[in-house]
Amino acid sequence: MKTDSHGKFAQKIRLGVCSLALIMPVAPGLAYEGERQQSGCLPEVSSREKSLATALNSRDLETIQRVVRQLFPTNRSPSAEARERFFQSDRRAYSYRISSEEINAAVSSYLDRIEDSSWWLSNPHLRPSEIPYALRVPAEMIRGLVALAEVDNQYQERVLRLAQAAGDYLVSASEEAGVSYTPFPYWRGRDGRLGGLSEQMALALQRCGRLEESIRNDWFVVDEAVEEYFFDTGKVGEALVELDRINPSDRYAVWILGASNWIEEQVISVNFNYNAFPANFHSEVFRTNGDAHHLDLALDRLLYGVLPGMISAGEDTGHWVDPHNERIVYRTIMLRAMIETRRAMTLQEHDRSLEAETLEKAISASLQALERQMRDAGGIAAPGLMVEIYLGLDALSQVGIKLATDADVRDSVFALALQSVVTGNFIDSASTGIYLASLLRRG
Repeated sequence: MKTDSHGKFAQKIRLGVCSLALIMPVAPGLAYEGERQQSGCLPEVSSREKSLATALNSRDLETIQRVVRQLFPTNRSPSAEARERFFQSDRRAYSYRISSEEINAAVSSYLDRIEDSSWWLSNPHLRPSEIPYALRVPAEMIRGLVALAEVDNQYQERVLRLAQAAGDYLVSASEEAGVSYTPFPYWRGRDGRLGGLSEQMALALQRCGRLEESIRNDWFVVDEAVEEYFFDTGKVGEALVELDRINPSDRYAVWILGASNWIEEQVISVNFNYNAFPANFHSEVFRTNGDAHHLDLALDRLLYGVLPGMISAGEDTGHWVDPHNERIVYRTIMLRAMIETRRAMTLQEHDRSLEAETLEKAISASLQALERQMRDAGGIAAPGLMVEIYLGLDALSQVGIKLATDADVRDSVFALALQSVVTGNFIDSASTGIYLASLLRRG
């Protein structure tokens, strides 16, 4: 069921506007990349990926569980594919009481940092191949700015100006690429993981004589392996829905409608954390327009695309079955999606008690595994996401859904957050804006 015939966004669309091509840019790198073999133009999908993809997209839980057990038979979590980084907070931050003057100063400094990082303002003629970050970064800026805009403060005009400029830039990127969702910059020759992925894809396309046709106004546009861009499209979608809520725009509404319809048509990814991004996007759409179809889509991604990868029994309960998704950053991404979808479910009218119970059990298991790992390490990993996780749990608690947390780990997370805003060494753009908004709300 599409959303082009009902809902707030559809009502705002003018006739003939929504005719963007359904093509998605791509970058390789699924969960089993090491087993892929080059065949033709793009990497061939491994037999493991095929088996898992078929099972997940069957949406039959017995089949999914059987295939996951076959592919990951030990019921023990593997070592994460990369070494985790843990941060320690200054003990003085635990008892520090921040003043209203310090909060306002931190907001001002935060906005300065956002504006300085907004290359679409300081250098609007940069080509996509020259931009410093992928489009998930301005999306995260928008989320932090929207959180501040929803709280009374003396910087409202500046906050809205910065958020709107970022939103307009994100929409223009899709328009330039001729797609209805988030494109990827042509970063061939750039350093880092994403630069390497661009180089790999460019070489494959060049061998097939398709490289030139796959670059549109310096954006990569390829119609294979579309789920590789669930990450950026979900991030941008969530941000634009939040921005459209406080600053309605026909351009945002068109983009949201096109992207949500497109992502609905795509398969469940075998990379479990990728499915968290569409879930967040659809949850936010439901929270804004009340269309229960989007809540169903969010739950679909979580129940069949995220939770099957989580170990649900034994001493490793709450961990993930594969080394990629066992990384803390991805586990926190998936946990946040569970929490945000459970928050959205509190606004529903239909009975989804079974899904609610399933999510709450998964949230508790995932959170306890993360907290135990951080407590044992003596530090906090993915601190920005942990701030959002605990604030999301606070919001659930306010409506009567109380899930247990480790007080020591929680205190360490918020000590780090407080330390970051007092010193000006901000954790990241989204969680910092959201945390500062929570401080302003408290007065």
